[in-house]
Amino acid sequence: MHNFESEDEYLIEAHEELNRIEHIIYVSLKYTRTTDVLRNALLRFISYSDIIMELLARKAVDSGHIDRFPRTPMIIAKRLEDYPDPEIQRFVHFYQKIRLLLRTEHKSVNEYRRHVGMFYSLPKSCALVNIDSLESLEKFAIHMYCYTRSLCGYTED
Repeated sequence: MHNFESEDEYLIEAHEELNRIEHIIYVSLKYTRTTDVLRNALLRFISYSDIIMELLARKAVDSGHIDRFPRTPMIIAKRLEDYPDPEIQRFVHFYQKIRLLLRTEHKSVNEYRRHVGMFYSLPKSCALVNIDSLESLEKFAIHMYCYTRSLCGYTED
């Protein structure tokens, strides 16, 4: 849990996490094409998501959609699953999927090459995390950052 006092602090820290994610995707992976770097990017997505979900949970408590503030990120995600906003529900699904990937064993593919990836066999599907999929995840994370800023009453710069 973060000890931020204002929405601004949450948004600043979330933006810094987005910058770290961007650096991993566009710099680190350019020079070090390993699954360790891919995994680090997924961990950064979790860190970013924890910040955004904590802010969303605080807003949900303030608006009366959640009765009290949950203590852990997974409980926050569980409570936000039923939030009446489809964008927030998509974000919770995004978060839960990444958490699932990090708990699942993977097979490395094309290590040290442009198409380095981590292949996951999930109970009902398969997933491949590579540079292209990280770029897609980053676009969604940026979208959610902008969406969260608008929920907090900030207009786009």
